[in-house]
Amino acid sequence: MELKGPSVAELKKFMRFETSVDFYTITNQHFRGKIMWADEAAFQIKLDNEKIVTLVRTAVAYYSAA
Repeated sequence: MELKGPSVAELKKFMRFETSVDFYTITNQHFRGKIMWADEAAFQIKLDNEKIVTLVRTAVAYYSAA
């Protein structure tokens, strides 16, 4: 599955400005939070409820600024 969403430059901007991002997984789950870090394999996000979640990129169907 091809990852769909913002470019690498936009991701960096989301992290720098602490923008809330919506993540939708291939299992129909929705997560909203701020990206703490991202690499070629995963995203770590701090959810709005302060929980920390790591999402594997292959599990993410789509993501965008909230």
